[in-house]
Amino acid sequence: MSTPGMIVNSDGSGSTQNVTPGVFNGVVDSRTPSMIPRFDESVMDSNQQSIMYNTSDPEFINEFGQTAASGQAYIYGTNASGSATIGGTITANDVVTWTILSVNLSYTVLATDTTSTIAAALAALVNSNATLSPNFTASSASNVATATAIKTGAYPGGLGNTVTQSGSTSSGSTVTITVSGATFAGGGEVTTGDDITLTVAGTPVSYTVKAADTAETTAANLASLVNGNSTLSPNFNASEAFANSNYYVEVQALSSGSFSGPAGNSASLAVSNTDTADYVNVSGASLSGGAGVIIPKVNFSWTHNGVFIWFQQNKPYIIKDQSLIAQLAAQNLI
Repeated sequence: MSTPGMIVNSDGSGSTQNVTPGVFNGVVDSRTPSMIPRFDESVMDSNQQSIMYNTSDPEFINEFGQTAASGQAYIYGTNASGSATIGGTITANDVVTWTILSVNLSYTVLATDTTSTIAAALAALVNSNATLSPNFTASSASNVATATAIKTGAYPGGLGNTVTQSGSTSSGSTVTITVSGATFAGGGEVTTGDDITLTVAGTPVSYTVKAADTAETTAANLASLVNGNSTLSPNFNASEAFANSNYYVEVQALSSGSFSGPAGNSASLAVSNTDTADYVNVSGASLSGGAGVIIPKVNFSWTHNGVFIWFQQNKPYIIKDQSLIAQLAAQNLI
């Protein structure tokens, strides 16, 4: 049975060594620690969870590896839309169907209908459909019903251009329906004059969209600004990338910088656009996926979950607790 505040052998033997309690609690301490856990030892928190390993064994460090934290800033741009135009003459009981993503939206014509009321009825069917309404919003003008992808739905930006649609009517119908195309269109475009700001680890870079720009060139220009920034370039690399029909900026922490390995998970990530209609978003509020050893910049001590832990300058550690890593990185200790 291990005891909170003890160094516990990872082989399960249960032997312990006392850790002298302290009052440093995150304050840098310049003294040489009197006791550091060995390669085969781990630190347990008060819930008996292993939160850290310590090692100076090169083979172990190489085997564990170092994974760079990364994050994505998506330049979704405009939302795609599709439309259905109603024509012909009104005949009661004709059935008009607008199909979006294999969802059939059918309306039975009334004798009192007009092409405009039929279009309005189809738009209402989109908005009330449990499958479509989370991802699209629809409206009508005259005899045309238009459905537009919602930016926070499943088909943002260029992905909306993959949404299929078709129109059909019942046999012998005198009412007609014509869709704007086999798929929605117009998604993923950027607007001239948009000011897009990408912020990495608290440092912003901004780009104003030019007339000839696309989402691809906008992402590429933002990546170039990150790589050319004197604060960001020593710690991060950025590149333009494409996936799921959308362009984005891939931001990755450098192994040679201050956010290597798990420390990169503390680097914040945000993107904004002065034009809220042109959608931008990030994969998360910070980079993620960073793993591997951390290297303390100085000697310091830390109290965490009932455990008093020494960290020795330039000595490799592996920490499981991501919140602890974030705290250490925020104070520039690793």
